Amino acid sequence: MKGQFVHVWSLLAVAGLYNLICCLPFRLATLLPDYLLPSKTEKIALIVVDVQNDFLPPSGALPVPEGREIVQVVERLVERCKWDVVVATQDWHPPNHASFASRWGVEPMSVVQYEYMGRRIDQIAWPDHCMKQTKPTMCLIGEAETPGAALAFRSAAGKIDHYVRKGMIPDLDAYSGFAYRDYIAYTDLARKLWDKHISHAYVVGLAADVCVVATAIDSIAFGFQTTVITNATRAIKGKEGMEDMRRRIETFGGRVVSLEDEQFRRFCPRY
Repeated sequence: MKGQFVHVWSLLAVAGLYNLICCLPFRLATLLPDYLLPSKTEKIALIVVDVQNDFLPPSGALPVPEGREIVQVVERLVERCKWDVVVATQDWHPPNHASFASRWGVEPMSVVQYEYMGRRIDQIAWPDHCMKQTKPTMCLIGEAETPGAALAFRSAAGKIDHYVRKGMIPDLDAYSGFAYRDYIAYTDLARKLWDKHISHAYVVGLAADVCVVATAIDSIAFGFQTTVITNATRAIKGKEGMEDMRRRIETFGGRVVSLEDEQFRRFCPRY
């Protein structure tokens, strides 16, 4: 079992390197003249990544250790800071999704291989989680038929400006809020932030060493100054996962800070 976990996390590290190579065209876009780029006006967004019931202990299908501790922190961030845009991403999988261990008949955390659009996909088989509604309902936006897919920070849900539902393609996973794996497909997040002339994005949520780091790296790649707040994220691999997240984001030019960071405190003195 130990060797299996080593292989899984090695695969995530390789995926990070792949992201660096694939994102170079987007990073080069920052060299374009200002008149070809979105406005440089200082506007700030909060991206809340996958703070959903299935990722919270003790009862979530794929619990992130200590994940429940960040819910109130996220709620206060949403409510007390003057964000220009607040975005919430949600894992939103159809039944029998390619990321589900049950689809392949394997143990969770195994690695499976399959072909998609002529490419070989190496996929971590996670416990089944965050299944979207499968029939029409009267649910409010942000809610889901399956309780596990619902957002956990209900009190602040009214302040969400835009939802990004990812992982909806049955045969393709999406860790990042900006794009599906291998950049085969994209969400509308980058365009929404550009349309609002966002210059800086703060990223929080779950899990630090999977979807948060993927979202933050893509945020940098799409030209946004990017900061992750450590108090508002937790990692599947605990302290080791947090350090891995920090290393990868700082390598790409992002910042990883606490709520005591001077720049953040100037922006949000009410927190």
